[in-house]
Amino acid sequence: ENSATVGDVIKLAGGLLPYADVESINMAKSVTGGDHIHVVFNFHGNPEALLRGNKIDINTATAKELDALPGIGPAMAKRIEEYRSQKGPFTSVEGIKGVKGIGDGLFKKIKDKITI
Repeated sequence: ENSATVGDVIKLAGGLLPYADVESINMAKSVTGGDHIHVVFNFHGNPEALLRGNKIDINTATAKELDALPGIGPAMAKRIEEYRSQKGPFTSVEGIKGVKGIGDGLFKKIKDKITI
C-alpha cells in the first residue's frame, strides 16, 4: 500500500519556508485524507520581512530583524550591528562573513534571505 507521508505533502505544497521549525516535524509520519499538518515557526526576532518573503537588508536591519534570520541569535545580531558601525556598510552579501562567527555554513543558511 502506498501511503503519503508528511514529507511528501510538504514537498507537494512547495516545501518549507526558511523559518519553519524543522525539528518539530515528523516527516515520516503517514497522513490520510482530512489530516491537518501544522508547521511551527522558529524565530526570535521581528520576522515581518521574512513573512512577506522579502529579504533582510543587512546594512539597515535592526538587531531584532537580524535575529529573525536562521542561525542568528541576539548575540550574533549585535555583533553584526557592531561590525557595521566599525567598518561601514557591507558592499556585498558575502561581506557578512567578515563578522566573527559567520562562516560558510551559517552563510549558506542565510544567503538567500539577505540583501544589501
